[in-house]
Amino acid sequence: MHHQIPGPNTYVTADFAAHHPQAGLLLPVIAVTLGGALGAINGLLVAYGRISPLIATLGTMSLYRGVTYIYAHGQEVTASRLPHWVLAFVDLRIAGVPALVLLSAIVVGMTAFFLRHLPLGRRIYAVGSNATASLFCGLRTERVVLFAYILCGVMCGFAGLLYAARVGTVTVVLASGWELSSLAAAVLGGISVAGGSGSVIGAALGAILLSMIDNGLVLLHIPEFWRIFVQGCAIVLAIAADGAVARQVRLALRAQRIARMP
Repeated sequence: MHHQIPGPNTYVTADFAAHHPQAGLLLPVIAVTLGGALGAINGLLVAYGRISPLIATLGTMSLYRGVTYIYAHGQEVTASRLPHWVLAFVDLRIAGVPALVLLSAIVVGMTAFFLRHLPLGRRIYAVGSNATASLFCGLRTERVVLFAYILCGVMCGFAGLLYAARVGTVTVVLASGWELSSLAAAVLGGISVAGGSGSVIGAALGAILLSMIDNGLVLLHIPEFWRIFVQGCAIVLAIAADGAVARQVRLALRAQRIARMP
């Protein structure tokens, strides 16, 4: 979980853009580099510090946000201070399709191809499924875990930059409350909470589904706390379904082994 990265990463990048409007294409580089660095800190804590991923990410969430509050001094980066091209990118359309949508689809497709068809991507799946077995197979699990966290940080940094372009105004509390939404999108998209299964495309579809549900509730004038309740229910149901499927698979495999016994 890297839900703590987009907020601090986006604010620092937007603040840099406000003070250096001539930065141009250097901004995406700064965003993904900073995101990767923050992800690397989490990866080092988990892979080499042997800290629980949940504890590590919750701890760094408070750390990153605290540092951002100190850095920002309570200030926000308004749309008027951002470079014109950042805001213009939101309105850009290619063949009638928003550029943000096309760029997001390209990133999702490239990441899915990497995870499914390249050796390092397959190793990430293997370590996520069973780290001990992967270690016995000769994989350097610590390096794989560290790379996975860095890659996730890079993606979060890039997503934060796109979100800043979309909303225009960046505050220190940006992305607060995304924890539940990101988890709900992942599990709705078929990502196993135990790791080792699921796909980036599934997670993207889960995010789209969650957005459609949330927009529908807004159109129905459902209060905010009920929308949070619906997200929580979606997480519980998705995890319960994932657990039920996993149990059925284990029972089927056990039955096959018994049937093969003489």
